[in-house]
Amino acid sequence: MGALISTIGTRYLIGHLNRAFSAPRIGHLRKDPPSSAPPAGATVPVGSVIMDYFNDPSPIVDLLWLSNGITHKGITTRSDFLCFLPEDTNRSKNTEKRWLYYLKTGNPGNVLIAANHAAIKSAIYTGLSSLSAGAFTYERIEFDCVDGGGTQEVFSAEEKDDHGRIYFKVVLVTPPLLANTSGVIIAGLPPLDPQPGS
Repeated sequence: MGALISTIGTRYLIGHLNRAFSAPRIGHLRKDPPSSAPPAGATVPVGSVIMDYFNDPSPIVDLLWLSNGITHKGITTRSDFLCFLPEDTNRSKNTEKRWLYYLKTGNPGNVLIAANHAAIKSAIYTGLSSLSAGAFTYERIEFDCVDGGGTQEVFSAEEKDDHGRIYFKVVLVTPPLLANTSGVIIAGLPPLDPQPGS
């Protein structure tokens, strides 16, 4: 299927998303409303819990808006309380800017296509909302990103860890962003940060 993407920024980003949807934090996503209000054009009502935003079919509520729009004071160390953006921006200063660029549909350079915004949102909602015997099925959601070199695909599945805990796994297979690779420079896209060993 391809090789795991090994850029330092992607590793930090995936690590943050795994923390954001981890067992200690996922309960807040399921029962708490965000500190912010829904955007104009959203179908999710004011006062809805964070989980329900991932089930909003409005194109305006894509992963870019969710990253820039969902705030919660109790589950992030960021001063702006954006809980789906990296908390540590020191080790890879361009990670957040490159991620937000990647999430803007229509940007050049192998960004996330609209269909996969919807597919990832749907997978996250499944991981957050699925019930078994009246309780939430999944202890957490885990993410990964794979360099596929071709078309983008999203896969999701139920998994079980070595301790028997059931979690939901979401994997994005995607070509890498093109900026600063093979001499290609894309305006508006920050370069990769220095990589270990390079």
